[in-house]
Amino acid sequence: MPTRNRIARILVILALALTAMQAFATNPPPAAVLHDGRYYQVVIASKITWDAAKAAAEQRTHDGIQGQLATIGSADEGAFIDQLRRQSGGSELWVGGYQVACSTIDPEPGCGWLWLNGEAIAAVNSASPYTNWKQGEPNNLRRIPNADTLATEDHLAIGLDNSLGWNDEGYLPNIRGYVVEYGDKVTVPADTCTSDGPGCNPTGAQVLQYPDTAKVADNATLTARTFRIHDDPNRCGKQPLTLFDGAVVIPPYLCGHPDFLVIETDAQGVEILKGTILVENLTADALPDNLYGCSAVRQNPAGAIDPDPSHRDVVAWQSANSVDMLETTRGTGRFLGTVTEVTYGCGSSRGKVVSGSYHFVGLRIHPGAGNEYSDGNVPGNRKSFVDLTRYKLELLRVSVADSKAALPKLTYAAMKVLTDATLVLHNQGRYKAALLSLKLFLFAVDHARYAPIAGKNFNGDHLMRGSSIQFMYTDKVIPFER
Repeated sequence: MPTRNRIARILVILALALTAMQAFATNPPPAAVLHDGRYYQVVIASKITWDAAKAAAEQRTHDGIQGQLATIGSADEGAFIDQLRRQSGGSELWVGGYQVACSTIDPEPGCGWLWLNGEAIAAVNSASPYTNWKQGEPNNLRRIPNADTLATEDHLAIGLDNSLGWNDEGYLPNIRGYVVEYGDKVTVPADTCTSDGPGCNPTGAQVLQYPDTAKVADNATLTARTFRIHDDPNRCGKQPLTLFDGAVVIPPYLCGHPDFLVIETDAQGVEILKGTILVENLTADALPDNLYGCSAVRQNPAGAIDPDPSHRDVVAWQSANSVDMLETTRGTGRFLGTVTEVTYGCGSSRGKVVSGSYHFVGLRIHPGAGNEYSDGNVPGNRKSFVDLTRYKLELLRVSVADSKAALPKLTYAAMKVLTDATLVLHNQGRYKAALLSLKLFLFAVDHARYAPIAGKNFNGDHLMRGSSIQFMYTDKVIPFER
């Protein structure tokens, strides 16, 4: 029989287990919480280093979006994150700020602070750019290094002494975990994106340049939210990928290689009724571990030649409202989705888009199961690009038909004849002749007078679609004719 002391120990263990179960039931691990279009999550990991927290955050996903240590860009965001911190237990947590080597002109402790998205962190508090250092911080407090103590304080934490505010931290027993953000946001003046300059790059992943026809109001802004997605290779070429509660549906023919970025932009005070926004994807900078470049030269391994035209980085785009996309109602099979591929040139991959909304960096065209060069099915690979070009031509014809009210009668008739002729030539397999017909169409677009229609940019849509089809012929179809 158990002794009295042993029974007592068993009862104590059972009581502790019951208490733990009750605590878990009433205070489960915090889930990701939505705020201002992004999700945030506190992860408990006592005494974790900042580098380990950064690596762990980037391994987490929510709704397919890859996490990162949170960046704090406003008082509202800071207050929300601090509320999550308090709900998680009130201890200090790592966020995504860090310090790089400082110059002698602007020394420690305040110089060299950056957010993971590349934005600088000022050493003094201000509303814009937002900073919220606790009094006396940053101070680069130096301690004798040991297992719990770093020699210098080069990383940003929130919640020291269970109060709102930031400090540079290096004492690991203070740290209870870290804050993950699924998606990031930055706002820049919209006039930095106009055609009289090199364009703007708010995310570090894509350069945007407005056409000279853009109307940019004083104090207009461009806000960009970035989401990193790790694509499932098993769905590529077979199944669409739905994001953001159905707001975006990436068709099966577009696939990450293997990661891609979604950049959601919102321009306030900008109107574009003619022309296109030029975009350049900096995939090699934003996603250095991805596989492909825009041309036959691979990104990884750098300099290797890959003959498969589906192994190319492309530009893709979608309007904020998927209802505005022709793809939404006309795509089937491999083309079922709301997103369109719009690449018109290489160097880095370049595209033309009609407005802001959803931009995609790090996608490629997938030819469908069994149709890649590596599968040994070169004819199937080529046919997949012929079919995609036909699909794009069919949508261009619809766009021209929709623009009838914006064009003079003779101009509309000429454009209709040219798009019809291009599709006929394409269906006959006469791709060089189809390319010539398409070039005549783009010449007509460049010289046409489009009547302004509120909320519509038919000129931009024709340029976007036409230039992408031209690139399909010159780089994806004609070079691979047998």
